[in-house]
Amino acid sequence: NNPAVAKVVKTFGRALDDTKSVTAVDRNSLQVTKPVAFARVFGDHMVLQTDQPIRVWGHAKPGAKVDVKLGTAATITKADTNGLWRASFSAQPYNNTPQTLTATSGTQTHSLRDILIGEVWLCAGQSNMEWPLSKSTGGAAAIADSNDVQLRLRNFAGAARGGSGVYTEATMARMTPDKFSAGTWEVAGPKSSPKFSAVGYHFAQQLRKKLGCPVGLINVSIGGTPIEAWVDSSILAEHATLSKMTDGNWLDNPALDDWCKTRARSNLQQALSWNFISPGNEFGPNHSFKPGFMYDAAVKSFAPMSIKGVLWYQGESNGDNPARIRQYDAAFPLLVSSWRNAF
Repeated sequence: NNPAVAKVVKTFGRALDDTKSVTAVDRNSLQVTKPVAFARVFGDHMVLQTDQPIRVWGHAKPGAKVDVKLGTAATITKADTNGLWRASFSAQPYNNTPQTLTATSGTQTHSLRDILIGEVWLCAGQSNMEWPLSKSTGGAAAIADSNDVQLRLRNFAGAARGGSGVYTEATMARMTPDKFSAGTWEVAGPKSSPKFSAVGYHFAQQLRKKLGCPVGLINVSIGGTPIEAWVDSSILAEHATLSKMTDGNWLDNPALDDWCKTRARSNLQQALSWNFISPGNEFGPNHSFKPGFMYDAAVKSFAPMSIKGVLWYQGESNGDNPARIRQYDAAFPLLVSSWRNAF
């Protein structure tokens, strides 16, 4: 499938509640290697969402005061007993003039530069969304013409996918929510655009032409992933019909797709038989196909950062039989509502 010529991309977005606070941030998103730091979802060259409250968070010494600035706007907050601090700024109109975002605690400052205010979209799904611009029809020409200082791309790439063969011990070491996905914000151009989602890139190009404002895209897609991997497992467990997806070890769960379980067992065979350290929980070993794992490893890291909406391109891994299709009828609305609540 060539996503660059896909006819349908499901999107959803809404204005966020202005009173929403930074409460349920993912502690795995924090950078704890510095005395004070922004969470890893923030970075140089990023875009912050226009016309919605700007929520930022990070890590500092427990109880420490943190001064946070975005351009000329400033606020003061305090780290909690675990070192997590949160701050928010009033909504701002789009701004293509680079600003600096800083967090200062005591004598230490963490600065993020070249920050724009515009539209932020999250790209998620399986291989159709993941398919890179470099492999798409007309990709070479698009890449050559991709220099755009107002378009920013973040490939939050996963450590492995179902098609990655047998996972090594080094790969297994990254199969945790805080290590699985990695990537930085980059300015669009021939060096950053080739590996980015073709669907996402062409969508952003249309936004740039229509709106004229800065656009930031975050790509978290992973090939082969079923929809249940993208829904919070605690929410799945409470659903009237989908709760069976979280019964016991997912590799033995009859409510889940046999192809997904077989492929995962093949990927994990060395870890399961050679006693590698195999990260997981009561639902079994971690894998990008596991119910809830991609939500924990990718989506959760960015919540509750304000975004405009989501591009969702997924479904083939839930279309093998009528029972799986009926599951999707329940799972997709659940994904939409739960992600809206998260963001």
